[in-house]
Amino acid sequence: MFLFKLASFLKKDAKIFVSYKLSFLMTCIGMVVSVATFYYIAKLFGKSASTYLPSYNTDYFSFVLIGIAFSTYLTTSLSTFANHIREAQASGVLESMLVTPSSVAEIMIGMSIWDFVFTSFRIIIYLIIGIFFFGMQFNNPDILAGILILMLSVVCFSFIGIMSAGFILIFKRSEPVGWFIGGLTGLFSGVFFPIEVLPLKLQVISYFLPATYSLRALRHALLSGYSFKMLMPDISVLIVFSIVLLPLAVIIFKYTLKQVKIDGSLVHY
Repeated sequence: MFLFKLASFLKKDAKIFVSYKLSFLMTCIGMVVSVATFYYIAKLFGKSASTYLPSYNTDYFSFVLIGIAFSTYLTTSLSTFANHIREAQASGVLESMLVTPSSVAEIMIGMSIWDFVFTSFRIIIYLIIGIFFFGMQFNNPDILAGILILMLSVVCFSFIGIMSAGFILIFKRSEPVGWFIGGLTGLFSGVFFPIEVLPLKLQVISYFLPATYSLRALRHALLSGYSFKMLMPDISVLIVFSIVLLPLAVIIFKYTLKQVKIDGSLVHY
């Protein structure tokens, strides 16, 4: 039954998406431009950047392409739940959805499933462009380890995204968690440059962000030929983040949902 509901949500969102062909075309063009931009930045600064990349055994272009490709998954996990809750509030259907036989978890997963599917498509396109047009190189990649790391990363950031959705219920137009974590991730987690570039005092911030371990492990798995055993320290940290964030996300979302039901602001937007 749950899979049938997910399929219904997915079918609905896919139909909406394909009806906007220009939007899809512009998305693809934007991805090509983004990859090309970083390719030429890498050509300009690649040699100076290579001094910070010995542990990755790769060039700067491959390093940064993994960062921008897979960070789209992390930003999707951070924002999708809050965005869809906000859309449902603004369109006036949130209350109606919550009184259906479907659980809150089913509704939130269903509303967001297309975003994850499309993000997977975007990552594939990023990598295809990078490999076939700009010479991105992999070094004995461990695909299964990469998939596991990606799944753990999505879980971690989805729990933060659920907290954001809870705050959206109360604050309506904006919430602090997703914005704050997203900003820190872009600057301190090694999306665009190795964290070793940062001053030592600022590097400390990186160690409190799950994306730091996600991106480092993904790069080591796909670009550096690391074995699963060598990846275990970062994987273990992601598991700990997941264990800590799960109850926190559930508590915050349940509390905020209960509060807006009590004060009658669930349908306010």
